[in-house]
Amino acid sequence: MASRIKLTSVAAAAVRKAYWRLAADLGGPARALTMRSKRVPAFTALPTAIKVGDSEAGAKILAGEFTLGSQTLNVGLNGDPWAAASPSQAFADRLHSFNWLFDVAKLAGDPKALKKDPKLTGYCQSRSCAIIDGWSREFGKWNPYAWQPELLTARIFAWLANWQVLLDGDRDEPSGAARRSQIMRQIGRLRAVYKRTPPGIVRMKAAACFVIAGACLPGQQERYLDRGLDWLDDEIDLQILADGGHISRAPEDVAKALHILLTTEAALEARGQEGSKEIRRAIDRLTPMLNFFTA
Repeated sequence: MASRIKLTSVAAAAVRKAYWRLAADLGGPARALTMRSKRVPAFTALPTAIKVGDSEAGAKILAGEFTLGSQTLNVGLNGDPWAAASPSQAFADRLHSFNWLFDVAKLAGDPKALKKDPKLTGYCQSRSCAIIDGWSREFGKWNPYAWQPELLTARIFAWLANWQVLLDGDRDEPSGAARRSQIMRQIGRLRAVYKRTPPGIVRMKAAACFVIAGACLPGQQERYLDRGLDWLDDEIDLQILADGGHISRAPEDVAKALHILLTTEAALEARGQEGSKEIRRAIDRLTPMLNFFTA
């Protein structure tokens, strides 16, 4: 009997070990397949979008033409990009990152474009919501590719940074509530895999996501905002040099870091909360360095 119990215990331990190994290989726990989304109240403080996109690219996206990198996917007017095969892995990465959402946001506030079509902002909003809701139907429960830490981080940041401009118009409708539940589900996942995010800009952006999420929602001071500020301060110390450069010495990383920190500061200001001194000092160092690179 003792021998059978011992063997059973060993077998159970082996199963548990295999389960968690499989979970790690897939990029997340198997229970993500059945995780339920909680109801999330309307966001109370949203960052003002930092206009970094390209209006022309945004107009093409509204017409169904996604030109990401050197490749294009044309899904037609009101077409579904998630129903079409991406031309390459790199293209799929860009599509699932939602960095192109900044182009649509730029178009939504473009004075020249709005003069030609006063209803343009509304269409930018409805189209962005439709594409995001389509992604949620296809990939929102779980997908080992779409939910990998780097894409997860980029997507959360793009959604939060542009929420006020593009995604908040139906905040009192079931569709708005479902979208908030979806992003908070992703934020919860990012919190679980934060240490597995690639070091550098991606990890800085991940830390910023927690700060912005904590600023958006009441009652998330300790769970997201405070923890995110601590992690973001750590990344600033690691990555932003005294001369205002980034540790990678890549000019594009200076621009990316500044965008991340300005968006984070805007979220904190919207909440009426003062950010850390490290964030402000980093912004003050990065700004002249970026001006030097772009002069």
